[in-house]
Amino acid sequence: MRARARIVAEGDVQKAGYRDIVEDIAVKLGVKGFVENLRDKTVCVVCEGEKDVVDRFVDAIKIKNDIVDVKSVKIVETSPATNEFKYFDIKYGSPEEELGERMVAAVKYAKLALHETRGVGGKVDGVTDEIKGSREDIKGIRDEVKASRGDIKEMHQDMNKSFSQLNDNMNKNFGQLNETIGTKFESMDVKYGDISKTMREMHNDLR
Repeated sequence: MRARARIVAEGDVQKAGYRDIVEDIAVKLGVKGFVENLRDKTVCVVCEGEKDVVDRFVDAIKIKNDIVDVKSVKIVETSPATNEFKYFDIKYGSPEEELGERMVAAVKYAKLALHETRGVGGKVDGVTDEIKGSREDIKGIRDEVKASRGDIKEMHQDMNKSFSQLNDNMNKNFGQLNETIGTKFESMDVKYGDISKTMREMHNDLR
C-alpha cells in the first residue's frame, strides 16, 4: 500500500547540506516528493511510496555527523498517496537565501576538511617519526655489522699470525730433526764402517 507522509526535521539541519542528503536517500529508496527549508529553521519533507519504504526513509534521514545534527524527526501528517510526484526534488528559496545557505554550508565543510587534514598531518608526523626510528635502528644494525666485520678481520689477522708462527716452528723443528738424523746416520756410518773394517781384517787373518 502506498502512503504519504509529511515530516518535520529539527536540529542543525539548515545551512548544512541536509536537503541534499535527504534527496540522495529518497532517490536511492525510490521515494517521491520534496524537501524544503522552513522559516523556523526546520526542514519539511513530503514523501510518497510504499508504506514500509516510507518508514525506512524516515529512519534514514535521522542524520548525525560533524555538520548535520538532527535532533528529531516528526511525522506530522499521514495519508494515502496521491501519486502527484514523479520525482523527489529540493524546493529552493530565493536566490539570496540559497546563496547564503550554500556559502555557510561550504564554510562548515571547509573547516571540517581542514580539521581532518590537520589530523592526517599529525598521523603523517607520527609515521615520519616511526620511519626515523626505523632508520636509526637500521643505522645501529649497520654499525654492529661494521663492528662485527672489524672483529672478524682482527680474528683473521690473528689466525694468519698463528699459522705463520706454527709454520716457522714446524720448519725449525724439521730442520733440527734433519740435523739430528744426519748426525745419527754419520755416526752409524762411522760405527758400521769400523765394524766392516774389522771383519775384513779378521777375514784376511784367517786366510
